[in-house]
Amino acid sequence: MTASLSTYRKAIDRIDDRLFTLIKKRIMFVCKIWRYKKKKGLPKYDRVREKQMVRVAAEKTGLPTSQVQKLYQVLFALQNRIKK
Repeated sequence: MTASLSTYRKAIDRIDDRLFTLIKKRIMFVCKIWRYKKKKGLPKYDRVREKQMVRVAAEKTGLPTSQVQKLYQVLFALQNRIKK
């Protein structure tokens, strides 16, 4: 028996709900880290850490590194627009 288009879309909607909730939570933690770094006089960005995150995520998910990097670029751009 095959699932209907509606079933697939509902599953994607549930995933999107979780995904955006997690993105919001991630941004909140990034803001906390930025405040901490500012207080300690540390640089806001850590390019070494960013590259490590891409590599680890690509290894864990099996997605191509280039795709993982693009996803992180979107996240980083979104975070940079947030002022907290």
